Amino acid sequence: MQPVADKTRRPIPPRLLERIRNFTGFAHLQFMKMGKGVEFFDVVALKATYDIVGDALVLAATQRRVEPSDRYWSEDDAERSSLRVAGDAVVTKPACDVYVTGTARLAGGEKRKRWTAGLRLMEGRRKLVECSLELTGPRVWTHGLVGGWTLSDPVPTNAVELRYENAFGGSYARIDRRTKEAQWFSHASNPCGAGFVDLDAVDKGRPLRAHQIEIPGQSVRTLNQAYPLTGIGPMPRFWPTRTRYGGSYDQKWIEQFVESIVPDYPDDFDERFFQAAPESQVCPHLETSETLILVNLLPGSGLATLPLPHVGVAAFASNADNNEVAWPANLDTLHLDLDAQQLMLTWRFVLPRAADVRELQVYAAPFSTIPGFKTRASSS
Repeated sequence: MQPVADKTRRPIPPRLLERIRNFTGFAHLQFMKMGKGVEFFDVVALKATYDIVGDALVLAATQRRVEPSDRYWSEDDAERSSLRVAGDAVVTKPACDVYVTGTARLAGGEKRKRWTAGLRLMEGRRKLVECSLELTGPRVWTHGLVGGWTLSDPVPTNAVELRYENAFGGSYARIDRRTKEAQWFSHASNPCGAGFVDLDAVDKGRPLRAHQIEIPGQSVRTLNQAYPLTGIGPMPRFWPTRTRYGGSYDQKWIEQFVESIVPDYPDDFDERFFQAAPESQVCPHLETSETLILVNLLPGSGLATLPLPHVGVAAFASNADNNEVAWPANLDTLHLDLDAQQLMLTWRFVLPRAADVRELQVYAAPFSTIPGFKTRASSS
């Protein structure tokens, strides 16, 4: 019997941050995460929740918690499910995620066969994010002797749930005759949508549920066609749009994984992997001086203009010797929940062990009143 080689000892260190004094009124969560180079950080995520009241954002009486992990619509089949909730517990986000969950609704309850909905995030006259979707009522694919599979006309509706299950895509299984095990096949960009099916096994006598979300001007024409991921919600971390940043798990990585108690990320790992929003909805870290414009998303207004609350978050960090320094945070997530009609903003403090931070006093106030805080305008 061959002796087992001793693994490189890289124990997970204890956290250094002992106390958080949160004076903001926002929810917070403290956790420890590892970055590249097996470097550990104390991380504090801070989330502010605002109610959407007309064209204004009002601080919610009940603040929503910082989410410790991803949650899926289908927990039993997460590989083929979209996210119900995107977790906030990541070590860093190099930019800001802007994403939307919930159901898009037409103002006044009007029903249409299709409509365009979307959002725009502006910094003055500069566009930071713009995305739009073509939404339709329920429809199906039917098969005829002449023409094959065709897409029906949509049934008028005033509400479309913005889940990737309602976009084009999907997965199906084939049973291996030899092993009797299921072999899964998934659409290249969206494993949980509608329209990607096993054409050799599907029942042609029954209608197939069709997608209700498309890219404006790019209609789906056939089952199983190549089509980009379509939606404005957060994406699971194992989908291709994120795993392309996850690095190469090659022989070199496998060897260090085997030899290490705590394996490092691959050399080519890119921190953009931690961004949950579609790439077109990732922008520089926000300052809350921006304006969010919503089109055909909320039932109370076809066009809503929401100035962000112009609040900054920063902290005073104290080490073991009680030396105190100002410590800024990055606003790295903007989440619009259409069902709750709420907007959530999440800031992140990332504390390296070399800083030896033992206490964090966290404040929220207008930019000009936070010592050591600089906006893009003031630092340019």
